[in-house]
Parts: sequence; C-alpha cells; structure tokens
Amino acid sequence: MPSSGEIRDETVDRYGALPEQVEVLFAIASLRLTAARLGVEEVTTYRDQVRLTPVAIPDASLVDLPERIPGATYHATKRTLNLVPERIFGADLVRWVEARLREAVGEPAELGLALPEPAAPAAS
Repeated sequence: MPSSGEIRDETVDRYGALPEQVEVLFAIASLRLTAARLGVEEVTTYRDQVRLTPVAIPDASLVDLPERIPGATYHATKRTLNLVPERIFGADLVRWVEARLREAVGEPAELGLALPEPAAPAAS
C-alpha cells in the first residue's frame, strides 16, 4: 500500500500544484498516521493551545521539554502534551504540530509527509 507521501507526490505529478485545502488534507493524514503510531487518540484545540492525549514521553525527554519546544507543557497524570503554536495556519500548523509531537517523544522532527524539494532547473 502506498504511503500518504507517495500518494501526494503522485497527485502533484498528475495534477500540478495542489490547492491549500488539499495540502491541509495531506498534512492531516500524516499527523493522524504519526499520532496513531504513537498511541495518541485525541488532538484538540483549547484557546491558543493544541492538546494531544495520551502521549507517552520518556522521562529523559521531559527534563528539557520546555527548552526544546518553547511553550510546551506535559501533564503526566493525564498524559497530555500541550503545545502553543506560532501564528501559523492551515497545512503549516498541522505540520508544526506533527513535528513537535515527534520531537517531544524523542524522535527526529522530520515529518512523515515531507514536502518535495523544488526541481532543479534542466541543464541546456
């Protein structure tokens, strides 16, 4: 079964640049896959926060969590990770949440659905 990244790449190849709404859908799919893999069942917003629960963060990763992810808090009893996103919206916000989730649990912040690099100009 193809990954969401492969499906996105094929869609761009076939139809060209994607509208922002479609980019948001692909970003949400990637976040959902990452969240499911990490056991996160709920992603919600409350005021200016994004809350993810339950999140299992290793003790070693909790020590410097606020320094690694500014504004992040973790409530161990509820296993809730609270993030305060920058002033970003749409697909950028969803990608930011996914990257911070991965970073919080000690994984590289690279996204599961990376955007392709721009193609190099063809040599003449």
